[in-house]
Amino acid sequence: MTERFLGRCSPEQKRQWEKAARLSRRSLSDWLRIIADDAAEKAIREHEDELKKK
Repeated sequence: MTERFLGRCSPEQKRQWEKAARLSRRSLSDWLRIIADDAAEKAIREHEDELKKK
């Protein structure tokens, strides 16, 4: 099952993202999901690493 996500961006951002997705041979939706997953995992990992240091 999937959920729908709606977001807003500037026309320039959309063009840039579409180009990056095309160069990666992915749909824009797939490319955004992969990028968001990577960023989320990194943010969580960095936060958890900081908590371990305390």
